[in-house]
Amino acid sequence: IEGNGLLAANGPAPLPALVAIVTDPAGQLVGVQRTYLTEGGRKAATKPTESDPKPKVKYSLGHVIGGAIQLGSPAASMLVTEGLEDGLTLAQALGRSVWVAAGASMMPQMVFAGVTRAIVIGADGDADGLVAAAKAAEAYTKSGLAVRIMRPNPPYKDFNDELMGARS
Repeated sequence: IEGNGLLAANGPAPLPALVAIVTDPAGQLVGVQRTYLTEGGRKAATKPTESDPKPKVKYSLGHVIGGAIQLGSPAASMLVTEGLEDGLTLAQALGRSVWVAAGASMMPQMVFAGVTRAIVIGADGDADGLVAAAKAAEAYTKSGLAVRIMRPNPPYKDFNDELMGARS
């Protein structure tokens, strides 16, 4: 695609990608999310262009609004993250069910199974992450869920960076 910031930074050759299914609360497929990576497994670079001033490495197909990348079955108390890398980190570290939004802006619109009563939001530690977590917490509280927000330890941007020791 001419002017795409992902292609502008990485060239036209195919890139590896992390691919995840997005499901509704019953586990039915509603979409797919791709996160483009480098050969080394990190998020691919982006470069702003005239036609793509805010390039991204994540692209979704389907009806992802309200859906989640489910890393575990519905539970009474669940963790929610805005990114798959953080979701995988927390699922591994805590052994709990984690559902991942298809992006920060999708977090407040996530729909949960009827069994769910409480949500712990694993927020990113930067300003945008804290705003996204607060919006999601407000939406979940309005829907009758108990909500708590947890953040990575400073100076880490997110839980995956903390696990990897990558300071922001």
